[in-house]
Amino acid sequence: MGVFEALCYKADELQNTDLYLLSTTNEHVLDALKQGAISIKGALSAPGYWLVEVSRNLVALSSWYVPAERLPDEYLPDAGVGIRPHDLPLPDSVAQADAFFAVKFSGQALGVNEISFKLFRELTDRVYNATKKLFTPASLSGLRSGDVFDFPLAPPKFASLLIAVKRPIVDVREIQRRRKEQYIPEDFIASALDRRSHFFDRANEIVSEAMRGEVTDNIASHNFGLLEAVQGLIPTDDTDIATTEFNAANHGGAEYLFIDASVGEKMKRAYTAAVTRPVTLRGRVELLNGKSSTFVLQDHDSGRMVTCYIGAETFEQATAAQQLRYGVEVHITGNITKRDIRDYLVATADPVFPRPN
Repeated sequence: MGVFEALCYKADELQNTDLYLLSTTNEHVLDALKQGAISIKGALSAPGYWLVEVSRNLVALSSWYVPAERLPDEYLPDAGVGIRPHDLPLPDSVAQADAFFAVKFSGQALGVNEISFKLFRELTDRVYNATKKLFTPASLSGLRSGDVFDFPLAPPKFASLLIAVKRPIVDVREIQRRRKEQYIPEDFIASALDRRSHFFDRANEIVSEAMRGEVTDNIASHNFGLLEAVQGLIPTDDTDIATTEFNAANHGGAEYLFIDASVGEKMKRAYTAAVTRPVTLRGRVELLNGKSSTFVLQDHDSGRMVTCYIGAETFEQATAAQQLRYGVEVHITGNITKRDIRDYLVATADPVFPRPN
């Protein structure tokens, strides 16, 4: 249309004319729409629109400009609906569709144009902390990972609150300077992608259980770290969040997870109950203490440091066999005590040392 491209959406039928909604667009948005990567509402998203009244043979009769915040909701399509049938809701923005990992919060306290500064900071901090804990490669344990492995942030979007992080960036030179070893950047990215896929697989299992009834003790215990990591992100009866969406773009399409307050409450109950039972943690050994027959593990999911007691005999056997040593992967099951600085776990079974992939 002259000097710009526009997307035209038929918003209403009047007595003798039709009303179209026009927004500026570009090839990237159109490609995403055609490929089923974003919803129609997402493709139309713009700071402002033109409403155009046209005759039945598409002759423009009148038009007027409307800022996005003044556009009635009924002139936009439903959220999550694409141009083709789709099993899952689609992202309602390109930023969400392109994200390495995105979290979208909805609720009455999250307005179209503004939210409280305090709530914005709280939610942003929670997403940042969860993202770093869940997706930072385990091989960077022991380093100040924020200095060498970070996630660029797309501009946050209101009308709910969308926080989308882009593909991580790695400062390999700084890692090599500190570790005195050679590394390949792609290895760190591959590890983050693998951890992201693992997160969605396990989180979907938990949500599916919650939708059928309650999260089983077994699933909660084996996913304790993940449940702990997402506690600040999921909606519950005592938060300002009504729903939370997690999604991620990948080569095979997209990962998507939707959690409402009902499911969030069940996940919260499962986490609270799991603290009272043996739980399984997976992480990397950061410290050994022969005098106390303990080792310190950094849990991959929650990022928490946990002191693990396994008994003198088991400790001596595992260290003598070179199974238990600094830097190895370990799975440990036991009763956990939550503490401010470092949690404490008393093992109820021998530690498991999986072979490296």
